[in-house]
Amino acid sequence: MAQDLDEHVARSACYKLLSLVFLPPRTVGGEELFAGIEKIISMLPSEHQALLKPIVETAPIPRGGPSEHEHTRLFGVGLAATPYGSEYDPLAEARKGHCLADLLGFYEAFGFKLAGRQKEFPDHIAIELEFLSLLLLKSCYARAEGQEEARAICEEAAGKFLADHLGAWGGAFADRVEATTEDDFYRFSARLFRGFILAECHTLRVEPFFMAAAQPQKLEPPACPFASECSEAATQIWSAPKNFC
Repeated sequence: MAQDLDEHVARSACYKLLSLVFLPPRTVGGEELFAGIEKIISMLPSEHQALLKPIVETAPIPRGGPSEHEHTRLFGVGLAATPYGSEYDPLAEARKGHCLADLLGFYEAFGFKLAGRQKEFPDHIAIELEFLSLLLLKSCYARAEGQEEARAICEEAAGKFLADHLGAWGGAFADRVEATTEDDFYRFSARLFRGFILAECHTLRVEPFFMAAAQPQKLEPPACPFASECSEAATQIWSAPKNFC
């Protein structure tokens, strides 16, 4: 039981850490955000460790905080890697309102309120990460208090939230960051984020990353399963007598 709680706390801490990573640097300061990452990883479930340890062992852990210039280039003007989840939906224009309403419904149900000074939309990556961190903390509290029904509700909500939101677009976001940055801090952050969210999807039995791109994909026209028969029929029809008309 204690080990299980430790793993839940470590997962919550990892969500919290990643939420700070993608906030503007002036918000989180210049402290070394990854100073305790190895300890956090050592407390995570074995599947998480298998995905995350190679990342910290094969690349130098960034020392110091994120670059405000690079944060603005990636996530601000120009949006080289947009941090807003609804923008990764190929049907964003039609479904954005529903997505934001669904997010706010989750937040309200679990007492998660955006700060009055908060300028970001509810689908910002840092906000979604912060919410999942809170859900896991609530689950930990319910476990410690023996409130099994409350624990089940929190964990079910975490799985559904991951499936409908962060797990759906997190892979595309990480790919964009890694592909467009030359900053070691954000490159490392993208790899760590991708590995952690993939492990979370497996833990919560969620199919990860079904949104593969932030722009609408070019779809091939639908193909008729009877294409050859239709083609022959068309030939017969339009080979009718020349005075058909």
